[in-house]
Amino acid sequence: MRMKQLIVPYINNNILFLLLLSRLLGYKHDNKHFLDFAPFSLLYMLDAKLLKKYCYDTLVILLEYDLANDSGLLDSLRILFKNNMNWKKTADDLFIHVNTLRYRVNKIEELLNIDFNKTENQVNLFIALITYDSLEATGYLYGS
Repeated sequence: MRMKQLIVPYINNNILFLLLLSRLLGYKHDNKHFLDFAPFSLLYMLDAKLLKKYCYDTLVILLEYDLANDSGLLDSLRILFKNNMNWKKTADDLFIHVNTLRYRVNKIEELLNIDFNKTENQVNLFIALITYDSLEATGYLYGS
């Protein structure tokens, strides 16, 4: 009950956040309850500067690599998460072969020096991507 008391006032003041997060997570017509987003609402209680630093620290290598090489690593990762780690569906959505997707994920592992099979690495990248996308969509990513 204590968690609900902490989250409800925050969420009620941030309906835009919920709508944006729902869209970023791929929920189009699902009826979602605000407590479905409780972990994210706790994250967004943090200062925007701290969130930007988290995104930068986690994603900068991929952002720079994508910019320099037009490699689509972040988009591939984003769609892989959207498809709940379904490699075949992700490859189909990206109009690439599954082996190309595997190459991209291997490249992500190499660049970030991580094992993508570990849940904590997947969670960290997922949260960083959702945070990055929501900060960008709301204009906070490039603001002060």
